Amino acid sequence: MTPEFPIVLDLEALNAATFGNADLQGEVLQLLLGQTSTLAERLEGAATAQVQAEVLHTYKGSARSLGAMRIAETCQQLEQRAASGERVSASALLSDIAEVERAVRAVLGQG
Repeated sequence: MTPEFPIVLDLEALNAATFGNADLQGEVLQLLLGQTSTLAERLEGAATAQVQAEVLHTYKGSARSLGAMRIAETCQQLEQRAASGERVSASALLSDIAEVERAVRAVLGQG
């Protein structure tokens, strides 16, 4: 059962994905920050709703595998809309992006 409001960053999922390796966790969190920082731009720059769905699908998978559950859930909802032909706005992701960035920086000791 999915919580109504998924957590921002699931550290247990991150730990499992990185086999408990702290250095690897730091690296993948940095990658997540990089992906997150370009997500809105890629989404808005997508030529069609189908391309938006592909961008969202890719990011959703990355986010889930690294424990960024809230943004993964938002991506899934937007992906479904885009896959049905509706162009979606990146504005729906902005607060999730900010929350993920804050959580990652806190884990990395940067915030």
